[in-house]
Amino acid sequence: MGVNLLPVSPKPCTSTICEVRYGDDFRVEVFFKNSSETKIIPDVTNENVVEKLRPYLSIDGDERYNVNPYLKVVLHWPLDILKVLLFLQALWSISNSFSP
Repeated sequence: MGVNLLPVSPKPCTSTICEVRYGDDFRVEVFFKNSSETKIIPDVTNENVVEKLRPYLSIDGDERYNVNPYLKVVLHWPLDILKVLLFLQALWSISNSFSP
């Protein structure tokens, strides 16, 4: 894809599910476990996305013992291949709904 979207580490460091979906504009939504509200992370760009996501996705040191308040983070990204993947997922869902 040509862009680093998620934090990486040689040790396991991700504590939250992250979905990458097609969107007409680049934006990030945070969903909370015990609430129906969402948070839009402001001013996210290709250049700063990893640093903006790190507080929601990464665990460091003793934080692994804390309860994670986030259900998932959704990246909406204007990348054409994500349109194709969404279409394939929809086709797969439709074909499986007709299984005996």
